[in-house]
Amino acid sequence: MNSAPISPLSASTLARLVAALALAAVAVVGIAPSPTAAQEAEVRPITLPVHPAHLDDVYWSDTFGAPRSGGRSHLGVDMMGPKMTPLVAAADGVVSWWRHDSSRGNNLVITDDEGWTYHYVHINNDTPGTDDGVNALEHAFAPGIERGARVEAGQVVAYMGDSGNAEHTGAHLHFEIERPDGSSINPTASVDAALANLQAGLELSPSQTVFIDELYDRLVGETASNSDKLQVVDDLDDGGVAAALVPYVGAESRAASIDRLYYAVFGRVPDAGGFQFWIEQSGDGMGIAAISNHFAHSEEYQARFGADRSEALLNQLYRELFDRSPDPGGFDFWMDALANDPNVHPGTVLAYFTEGHEAKAVAGTRSEIVALTSFFYERMPTEAEIADWQALRTTVGVEHAIDQTFLTDAAVQALYGDLISG
Repeated sequence: MNSAPISPLSASTLARLVAALALAAVAVVGIAPSPTAAQEAEVRPITLPVHPAHLDDVYWSDTFGAPRSGGRSHLGVDMMGPKMTPLVAAADGVVSWWRHDSSRGNNLVITDDEGWTYHYVHINNDTPGTDDGVNALEHAFAPGIERGARVEAGQVVAYMGDSGNAEHTGAHLHFEIERPDGSSINPTASVDAALANLQAGLELSPSQTVFIDELYDRLVGETASNSDKLQVVDDLDDGGVAAALVPYVGAESRAASIDRLYYAVFGRVPDAGGFQFWIEQSGDGMGIAAISNHFAHSEEYQARFGADRSEALLNQLYRELFDRSPDPGGFDFWMDALANDPNVHPGTVLAYFTEGHEAKAVAGTRSEIVALTSFFYERMPTEAEIADWQALRTTVGVEHAIDQTFLTDAAVQALYGDLISG
């Protein structure tokens, strides 16, 4: 999980999120007497304390008032999720209490302008990807979060973890709400209401729905999750269609990986059907190494490289991917590995070469036009279109090139007109 701080989403974007969450329970020790029925029913208007872009990974249920050891009762709602999930301020207010403590755990309290308090317990204490308990400050709290700091609802304040007495229960946010007099209400009802407000506010336009569905179908090969949809809508709001497309056509995209693989093996642009098929396989979880191995066993591969396939393959890779002759050391290394290492096969070499920095740099703008033409027109670009795109990209950035090449097309405007004009 990336620990970089995430900016609050716009109100219009937050209002569009749909979250379909499975609910489950978890036990965490509370610290006060059992609540009354009146306390359980009260709802406090809040912003959901988990960043909405991560809701597909988070679940919770109502365990408020459940008995705990020593005669205590559970006063919070336990929102289970991955470590480093961003946690956000439930209301405008001030960080009135803050603890960064390796033995007792990391916690904070936000007090709003009416005196209500919102308690965040078990904040992360591990290096991302570990359970090491190093407790670096930047992996616990967002920058600038300290006692006395003013925060806005939706602002990232901390990261989900398992510090304190949650080390053996799984990462989660134990979230509490207290009245100004210090008495607790059941926070589950308020959390559920915050989620319901997000659900009720979702009103994707027909163009947004078509855009997201087709984007994920043609360039990702899977159905967009709620978090995926939120991110695309946020990109559309911030930068329009061109900006929303950039992550799906760049060098790190699935589409670019498939394009580079076709050039590496066959020295050509993908055929439209094959391109879509392998995008879908990738969306189903097949990695580039496994896809590369399929390419290396294809009839076209065998016909192209003949009996002495290793030498021909390496020459092809250097020529098509790197646009240069092989360096003797690299060529000899791979020839030896293919001949003598049982764990190295043509698919291994293909994956290594096509996902390397040099291949991405050489393929760059060609992969963009392949992905974009597939998305907008469900076909592959012609050689003339590739040449025009590459020439244009020497003078303008990718977003401007998308605007000039695709978004002026009447057919594209018919589908996404309100997104383009908006």
